Amino acid sequence: MRCALVVELLVLALFLVSLGSINRVWLGVWGLVLLVGVVGVGILAPLRLHTKPAQAAKLVLLGGFLLRLATMLGSEGIDRYRLAAGM
Repeated sequence: MRCALVVELLVLALFLVSLGSINRVWLGVWGLVLLVGVVGVGILAPLRLHTKPAQAAKLVLLGGFLLRLATMLGSEGIDRYRLAAGM
């Protein structure tokens, strides 16, 4: 499980870098959900709970849900950003 969480963290970082200038969308509420909820609760906390796998699994599931929620609802801001930037 530890390797999968580290890979997930790396893929998430690559995803945010690949967004380019659109990554400014994540500076709002959904960026906070992504940082605290997904990275903090869903990845880093389970890495620390390696002695309690049941609790770690619950946090991983919560982090996965928050990732999908933040991605779906945060992507709605992309159109607003494009309009404001004149793209």
